[in-house]
Formats: sequence, C-alpha cells, structure tokens
Amino acid sequence: MCDLKADGGVLAWHAPIARNVGDPSAATDVLVAALTRMELDETPELLHLHAGAVEDGGSGVLIVGPREAGKTSLVFTLISSGARYLTDEMVSVSTDGTLSGYPKPLTLKGATENWTTLELEVSPTGRAALPASSVSDLAPETACHLIVLPKYDPTLRRCKAEPVHPRDALHVLVGETFDLRRYGPAALAVLSRLVGSVPVVRLGYSNRHEAVRALRAVRSSDYYPHSVAVDESEAGVNIWFDDGYGVFLDTACTQLRNLTHRSGGCGT
Repeated sequence: MCDLKADGGVLAWHAPIARNVGDPSAATDVLVAALTRMELDETPELLHLHAGAVEDGGSGVLIVGPREAGKTSLVFTLISSGARYLTDEMVSVSTDGTLSGYPKPLTLKGATENWTTLELEVSPTGRAALPASSVSDLAPETACHLIVLPKYDPTLRRCKAEPVHPRDALHVLVGETFDLRRYGPAALAVLSRLVGSVPVVRLGYSNRHEAVRALRAVRSSDYYPHSVAVDESEAGVNIWFDDGYGVFLDTACTQLRNLTHRSGGCGT
C-alpha cells in the first residue's frame, strides 16, 4: 500500500519495509521496482539480476551494473536505434542463458541526454517515465550474446571498451543477483556458464551514442569461449575456468573468493 501524505511527504511501500521519500517520482521508482520483483518472483526457478537487456540485431545484450552506472541510458539509446526492449531494471536468466524481463517503463534521468524532446512529464528532480512500447518493439526473451558492465563517467573524453575475464565478470553478476541465497551455490554454476560462453566488456563512457557504437563493434570472433568445471561439496561450490582461474562460493552464500591458479585448467 502507498500512502501519499498531504504535507508532501510520500510513504512508499517496499517489501518488507516502508520508507519515506521526498520526491513522488522516486516513490514511483520504489513501487515499480517492488512490482517488478514480485513479477519476477513468479518464476523462482530462474535467477534475477539487477540489469537491463535488449535484443539487438537478433542478439541478446545483457547490461549489468549498480545504480547510476548508466544502464538505462544505454538501453534507451539501443532501442531508439532499432533494438527490441526487454527491461531496464531486472532480468531473469535461465539455466541455458536465455534472458527475459518485465518490460517496465524506462526511468529516464538527467544523464540521459536529449530525451526531453519526447515531451514527457518531468519531475522537479529531472526524472520521467517512458513506456518502451512507444519507442521500440518488445522482446519477450532472447539468447544472451554479449554482457556489458557499464560505468557512466562524464569526465571521459572517449569511450573505453575493455574485455573482462569471466572470473571478474562473475564477481559483478553475483553482486547484482537479487536471490542468491534462495537459489544457493547453484547460482554460481548458472552465472559462470553464462560469463564463460559470451564476450564480456567493461564499458566506460560519457557519450551514450559513442558507447552504443562501441558495443555494436564487438565481435564474438574476437573472444574465445571458456569451458567451465563445477566442483560441488558440502562446503560450497568451486568454479574453474579453462585457463586455471576460479572462484569459490560457500554453502551459506556469504563468502565469494578467488581461487589460486589451478594447473592444467578446468580439465584436471
């Protein structure tokens, strides 16, 4: 339940607690996030990530990062130039790497340049909600072909796209997983196969159009897939990649740490 106070304060329900927010548009964000989470919890067999996703030219692009990383800016720019929209907030990942998402309205903020031409109602804090269907076709699901770890940085003069080792990418994805404890260590196996099978790029950018051009220039042939070995025990799960680097997650899902180099890679 959401109780809008007469004095301008907003009490926004966000399970399992309620909290006060100063801007009604921020309350909307909280409520939409809660509703999105409820929608995704209808599929407990899937992992849920704090991420955006689009289908660009038939290829799924997963955009993972914390708040203010620039995910929605990239999603908005991609769907404005032909990509199909899945979500800009929460993504479900199946065991075979298929992506799906609840297609909530995009939350556009001041960092998303030039969107004011869309004639949206803008809050005093510079936020607006854009129904994605007004810009793009919707994609119910797509196979993942590229993972992007964005970082919006207005001080950058040019876009920086760098490949990321799957072990490092795994740390990022685990940190943006909503239901790690519910899914348990098996989540690590699902995510490790995902990051090992597709290119992962760390993207620093100040101009969203330049960033999208850089993403579309990434070719799968420039990256080689990593095979993955999963060793489960009572203590937790070890993930080994074929170059000998790995990670460990304990059964209680409280410790995620890198493993020392394993001679011979994941085949030994």
